[in-house]
Amino acid sequence: MQKAEEKVKVVAESQETGKDELEYIFVKANKKTININLDAIQYVEALGDYVKIFTNDGHVVTYQSLKGIERLLPSAKFYRIHKSYIVALAKIKSIEGNMVHMDKGTIPIGNNYKQGFFQRIHPV
Repeated sequence: MQKAEEKVKVVAESQETGKDELEYIFVKANKKTININLDAIQYVEALGDYVKIFTNDGHVVTYQSLKGIERLLPSAKFYRIHKSYIVALAKIKSIEGNMVHMDKGTIPIGNNYKQGFFQRIHPV
């Protein structure tokens, strides 16, 4: 785990507005460091030792654990709904049964995450 963190430096920056809320992250992918605006992230999918970050413009694959990315993302905007997925709450289009519908796909809600997720979104 520590090797992965040394190999892939993920840097989070916050705007100097008196808030500690993140606005973007930098991730390494394809020998480049890429700036990803948090508002552009739809969801994040675990792929073994890698994660695929789906954005409005496509996706980025980086060598990082889902748990590591989860620690960087602000919990006010993102929620882990499955052992392999984190979603941007503002990008959810609808929820049907155990599935979350997003612009970029449909994601299952894991049984271990379902109760906490529904408590978090407070459906009316």
